[in-house]
Amino acid sequence: MKYLLREKKGEILVFLSTLGFGAMGVLARGVYAYHYPVLSTLSIRFLFATISMAIYMKWSGTSFRVSLDEFKLLLLLGIIGYSNFSILYFAGVKYTGAAIVALVFSGFPVFIAIFSKLIYKKPIGKKKSFFLFTSLLALVFLTGKHTHNVNVFGVFLSLTGSFFYAIYTMFLEHPKVKKIDPVVASFYIIFLTTITLFLHSLIQGQLLLPSNFQILWRLLTLGIFSTSFAILTYYMGVQYLGAIKASIMSNFEAVVSVFLAILFLGERLSLLQWFGAILMIVSIVFVTILKE
Repeated sequence: MKYLLREKKGEILVFLSTLGFGAMGVLARGVYAYHYPVLSTLSIRFLFATISMAIYMKWSGTSFRVSLDEFKLLLLLGIIGYSNFSILYFAGVKYTGAAIVALVFSGFPVFIAIFSKLIYKKPIGKKKSFFLFTSLLALVFLTGKHTHNVNVFGVFLSLTGSFFYAIYTMFLEHPKVKKIDPVVASFYIIFLTTITLFLHSLIQGQLLLPSNFQILWRLLTLGIFSTSFAILTYYMGVQYLGAIKASIMSNFEAVVSVFLAILFLGERLSLLQWFGAILMIVSIVFVTILKE
């Protein structure tokens, strides 16, 4: 009975995290409607996320202390990892639909499987190879010549973001990173990403403060709900469910993004794109299962 309650609790927490992450594209599109720059959107988003994470850590009594070596690793993750794929994901949303970007981005396990083969010489296997192929086929259905609602540059940006996210995810497997408390690691990655994005915004001359309440509430929601809350609920869910089941459930962030994009942005997918979307989600779930 206790196990079932823990499992249900974990499922609810991971589901809440998929809502947070899945809403990112829709909220970003809402901000861009007011001609607000991508870098400003990300800078203010991560600033709110940093503040809310710091409040949570102070309230829960979590120590901010990390060693110099740990800080260097987290600095690398923040500057090279999180900031890069965040810029690419949000820039992708600006150029093409939030649903398409989420589905293309969800293919990052494909890159992880390829990197594992090239770097660590891990065998891919026939079954995983089949699902890797079907995920590429799904990409063709989602973004091929038959589509009328897809911007090629936006797809390229989200695909490149997926590439960087795969690298970031593999860095998280570093033994020294795994020793750091997940909440502490998340705080420093978000905090260092905030600094990187603010500097980038200042250099590019794109740092603007929110000019109206419509932009402000979306940025607040992005920072608190779609960043710090989503990260915390996912980590808490992992503690109840374990990493394997939680990661499988998290693949459905793309489903949430598609649903919200259709509901709030009026985006539409063709019949072939729907087939591609289903094929992509099924393929990535199986790639994740077989990876473990």
